[in-house]
Amino acid sequence: MKTAETVEALGALAHEHRLAIYRLLVEKGPEGLSAGDIAEQIGLTPRNMTAAVDCLEQEGLVSRRPHPSDRRATIVELTKAGQKAADTAVTPHIDAIAGLFDDLSPQRRAQFAQSLGILLDGLRRRGIRV
Repeated sequence: MKTAETVEALGALAHEHRLAIYRLLVEKGPEGLSAGDIAEQIGLTPRNMTAAVDCLEQEGLVSRRPHPSDRRATIVELTKAGQKAADTAVTPHIDAIAGLFDDLSPQRRAQFAQSLGILLDGLRRRGIRV
């Protein structure tokens, strides 16, 4: 792979991880998530997770605080600027995904929701986080 392609690929991966971090923190809300939980859910090593959070923290998008019950863990939470950035970054993706359902009839949407529920239940029974 050429150097420019490598840089572009790394940038795309970093963007994907940033979106995943935003999504998880938005879903969790103000209490935030441990850096370890985020890393596990998006498939980052602890070292890469630390680098990602360092970058987001330097940009003023997240803050860290001690975990209330685990001295070794750190809670990551969105700052006000991070919430705004997350809304800006994630909303177009959510809108695009939601738009896909416009092509389905109400009956097909209901069937899809039922099937998805069954699949999610199966994943949970197998101990897979969703």
